[in-house]
Formats: sequence, structure tokens, C-alpha cells
Amino acid sequence: MNMNYQFKRILMTLPVLFLWVGCGPPQVEHEERRLVESLLSAVSTRNLAWLDENVAAIEKRRAEGTLSAAASRSFGEIIGLARGGRWEEAESRAFELRDAQRPTARDREEAERREVAHHEPITPKTRPKGKTRLTP
Repeated sequence: MNMNYQFKRILMTLPVLFLWVGCGPPQVEHEERRLVESLLSAVSTRNLAWLDENVAAIEKRRAEGTLSAAASRSFGEIIGLARGGRWEEAESRAFELRDAQRPTARDREEAERREVAHHEPITPKTRPKGKTRLTP
């Protein structure tokens, strides 16, 4: 086989590979971020009661039409893995979903409006008297 033929074969398989692999977990809407965190807590602790609470919240949003299709698919996959006893895989997918999130325009606006607490630095003169170190 010549190199040109091999190169063409590789180029022809790339689109299929990208479709198969996808682009990773979806970005969820601002309002769905708490569900991501809550679902992650449920699967990482293997807490069936929390998982059921998440299912109810997800179903409610789905019924109201406020849950995006991408988030619905991702949540459904994680829940299916957990209910199937594949907790580690469910936890891994939940972490991937959480870690894939990027700030939305609304997140940026809210961050700009937040007041940041400003504290004076602690110096030897301003250090509280008594035990100030944390011990194990």
C-alpha cells in the first residue's frame, strides 16, 4: 500500500470517529447545574433515597418542559447506570458532566454582581490571642 492510500483511508475514517466519540458531556443550562451537583452527590454516596429525589426533580422539570434534551439524556444515563448497580461508572459519568461545564453568560453576570468580602490581612498585631492553629 502506498502512503497516499493510507492517508486517504485515515481521512475518511475521521468523521466517523468524531461522530462515534462525540464532543463529550453536554453543557447544561444554568438552572440545571444544581441537579448535576445533587446527582453527583447521590451516586458518589450510593444513596438510593437521594437518587430517587433526583429522579423526581428531573421528571418534574421534564414534565414542565424546562429540562434540555441533552441534560435529560445525560441524567438518564447516569441514573440508569446507578440503578443497574454500576455505581463507579455512574459516578465517573457524573464527574465528567460536572467537570465539562463552563460558565454561562448568566454565571458571569451573577459573579460580577456578587460582593466579595474583603478582610484585613492577619499580622502579628491583629492575630487573635489563644489557640489559633488547627490540630489534626
